[in-house]
Amino acid sequence: MDEPEPTVAQYMSTPVVIVRDHDSLWHAMDRFTVSALHHLVVLDQQDDFVGVLEDRQLFPACLPWGTSDVHARSVGEVLRRQGRISSRDQRVSVMASVQTAAAVMVRQHVDALAVVNDRGHVLGVVTMSDIVRALIGARLELPEKSGGTSADAT
Repeated sequence: MDEPEPTVAQYMSTPVVIVRDHDSLWHAMDRFTVSALHHLVVLDQQDDFVGVLEDRQLFPACLPWGTSDVHARSVGEVLRRQGRISSRDQRVSVMASVQTAAAVMVRQHVDALAVVNDRGHVLGVVTMSDIVRALIGARLELPEKSGGTSADAT
């Protein structure tokens, strides 16, 4: 009998670090620095998912504005300017297969997806590194990732 396909729930990183779409770029930079993560989940004031902010998106976005504007510009503004404000594009169901998540990442040109339950609440983040680990682990029978944040952290 065939083994079931691995799901993103088996490989996602938890807990997630959250910023709000109205938070300043300075606040997001601080969250990246303190958490040592590469991806932050962005929510609006109603706790609805907005997108995933990658560290590589944020730092180049700060350069043209200078330090004074880093306190005035918002995370949501960066996502809108970069066309990453469509929440359906950067999330995947907790029940989705690893292959489905990989296809979404390739199609959307992103390195991470929020993993959500059937109500749309964010449960974790799955990264391209997690996908590679899942695919290699499936072939080499590597141990599965335990809970918590990985060393190569989201």
